[in-house]
Amino acid sequence: MTVLTVLATAGKVAGSYLRARAAGKAPELSLRLGVLLNTPGLTELVVLQAGYSAEILTTPLFAAFVVRC
Repeated sequence: MTVLTVLATAGKVAGSYLRARAAGKAPELSLRLGVLLNTPGLTELVVLQAGYSAEILTTPLFAAFVVRC
């Protein structure tokens, strides 16, 4: 199971990295993007915060989604 986890993680990071490099981003930024996109919980929290800041989500709904993360 560990080998599969390592391969899946490496594949996600490498895929994001290569796409960002193809889009002309710097290597350091591309690697950061690859690592951050491999953390779905963190990505979900960022999107929830953006929705809350834009007043799309109410406070109770935001809290419910954050607890679910």
